[in-house]
Amino acid sequence: MPATTTSGLRVRDLHVNYGAVHAVAGVSLSVEPGRCVGLVGANGAGKSSTLHAIGGLIPCGRGSVIALGDRSLQRVTAPQRARLRLGHVLEGRHVFSDLSVAQNLHVGALAAARPRRAAAVAKALEVLPELHDVLKRPAGTLSGGQQQMVAIGRALAGDPEVLMLDEPTNGLAPILVDRVIHIVREVCAQGIGVLLVEQRLEVAQAAADELHVLQHGRIVHTTTGDDPGLAAIVHAAYLN
Repeated sequence: MPATTTSGLRVRDLHVNYGAVHAVAGVSLSVEPGRCVGLVGANGAGKSSTLHAIGGLIPCGRGSVIALGDRSLQRVTAPQRARLRLGHVLEGRHVFSDLSVAQNLHVGALAAARPRRAAAVAKALEVLPELHDVLKRPAGTLSGGQQQMVAIGRALAGDPEVLMLDEPTNGLAPILVDRVIHIVREVCAQGIGVLLVEQRLEVAQAAADELHVLQHGRIVHTTTGDDPGLAAIVHAAYLN
């Protein structure tokens, strides 16, 4: 029989320590192609630390398992993880301010396999057509909302199998919050898995197929966005 292949992101028993502080304590989750998985919880619950560890920006503890498809990522650097098709949009709209929007996209495309780079940039612009009008402008001259779109576009230009988004609606006007939700849905419709960290429960509910509630570095509840008891569960997690 032919060997079976695994797609998507798998995280098992993820641990992150900052000195004596156990920021992430045994998180396990999976992100399948075309599905959005949300992480919600209070500030300090371990949401961003989870993404940073998966992305290779900080070390994870012994026994942690991170795999993308059939490839283990534990000993793989952050740039290598991008080339293995793990996209990551950090909180705070990190763009190359002095480069044009087009140059930002082409920098992102360097993570894609060479034959796929032009198609990956074109695909990113299909998802984010609003970038067409600002392609020649320096990214640092754009509004905060536009810069967020550039950051997402740059990650998409890397041709990711899974895209991680850390607080993508933070500081955005309501109309742009709705736009981000639409973008997440469109990305998933293209078969890309999304791991979404969100402070706004209503955004996570609207975008995610599955939600994990984090409290003190642990997943304390897993459900779907239409769970009628979710708001009370999240509220209790924020208070404890």
